[in-house]
Amino acid sequence: MAPQKSYIVPVVALREDEYERRTLEGVSWSEVVHLAHELKLSLSEVARVVGIPSSSFFSRKGKRFSMWSSERILRYDRLLKLGEKVFGGGAVSWLVAPNPYLGGATPLAKARTEAGARQVELLMARIDHGLG
Repeated sequence: MAPQKSYIVPVVALREDEYERRTLEGVSWSEVVHLAHELKLSLSEVARVVGIPSSSFFSRKGKRFSMWSSERILRYDRLLKLGEKVFGGGAVSWLVAPNPYLGGATPLAKARTEAGARQVELLMARIDHGLG
């Protein structure tokens, strides 16, 4: 039996009020370290991917991230969970590979905005249903 993955938020899709609560509460530094490990990225790469200046990002060590930063961080956690549902162990590889359906961008790069993240989610849903 494979070890169970742990996430910043449960694998079950968050209800909007729970997502809002987690965003307002702020993501902890240790949760970001865990997400970086799951995405196989360095902390500097996580800062770049989520669009948080390095100085601001690393100043949060031992603290909670702001609402704005937490929303961006949770966005990537959400994509990782959905990716693992669709691709299993290949999720991270898919998230970092250039994708022609996203104009050649990687899904992680496309998700810098919420609108881009929704495009990535829609593409994964299409793939999951055999339409992509």
